[in-house]
Amino acid sequence: MLLENVKQLTIGKKNYPIAFEIAGDFAMFSRPDAGSEEVSYSAPTFSAAKGMIESILYIPDVYIIPRIVEICNPIQYQKWSFNYNGIFRKNSQINNDNVCQIRYLVLRNVCYKIYASIVNKSMSPINPKYENINSAHAFMDRFNRRLKRGQSFRTPHLGISEFLPSYFGELREETSPCKHINQILSSMLFANFDKLNNGDYSPVFKQNVEIRNGVLNYVE
Repeated sequence: MLLENVKQLTIGKKNYPIAFEIAGDFAMFSRPDAGSEEVSYSAPTFSAAKGMIESILYIPDVYIIPRIVEICNPIQYQKWSFNYNGIFRKNSQINNDNVCQIRYLVLRNVCYKIYASIVNKSMSPINPKYENINSAHAFMDRFNRRLKRGQSFRTPHLGISEFLPSYFGELREETSPCKHINQILSSMLFANFDKLNNGDYSPVFKQNVEIRNGVLNYVE
């Protein structure tokens, strides 16, 4: 099981820590069980946090394991909609050249601090030229350099590509978890694939996920 494998990696191997902060006007971390009108979880999913890290740097020889997210702004929702005129509209809408309005219930004015572990995938690297390199340590160093410089492999976003961050960088002293935020999510999407790297599509859910004093632990 993916969740158990992730827990074993965080205990059984040397972990190299990284951390970053991200903030923005809007965020959308979709709940698959929300029905026709999409609704956001109150915090980023494990997969969303992993994707933010991979937008800065990706090395196939390591596992990226988001550990903790701190929610640093109060949870606020807002309705958000846009007109869609693509090929997935109903036939009647396409024939009459009508748009389809998509509605979301999104988070607004968000700020998160995310902490993760980097673990070597194996003692035999995928690329032979990295045979004498500690890939996890190298990832940590390169990630921190790129974060400080504002460099990225692709533009990071808050759940969907339209929601770009107003801040993405090193941890700031003036932000901290909102201690009043305490929730239990009966079911939360943990990951979309059955492996951390190069997996097949097979959604994994985690039950009774607790946000305690503004902090969510992905793998406790």
